Amino acid sequence: MTLFPLTGQYMAHIIAVPEMADGQRMIYRSSHLYLLLISVLHLAWATALVKPPFGLLQKGISLLLTLSFIALHYGFFIEAASGDLERLVTSLGLYGIFAAGVLMAINLMTNREPPK
Repeated sequence: MTLFPLTGQYMAHIIAVPEMADGQRMIYRSSHLYLLLISVLHLAWATALVKPPFGLLQKGISLLLTLSFIALHYGFFIEAASGDLERLVTSLGLYGIFAAGVLMAINLMTNREPPK
């Protein structure tokens, strides 16, 4: 979550996103929002993991979120600079987020305690 404000400052002051052409600016801003999304998902997942032991599903979700975090940061710093709309690593990061969300829902349904 700390990186999100820093990437905002990077966009505003170092690479001057507000002065860029519309397409390039759109790519940077969408990549920046993806960073916020993955940060919020990490926080949500951290609050869901409150009691060990953690099973294979929970470890897989954590790994997917971590890989998506890395992929989206790569996409922000490397792919967005190219200006190309076909950003493979960013797409893989977003697919990872989707898969992690589905697995989170499965985890919630399978680990729910019965009502008393």
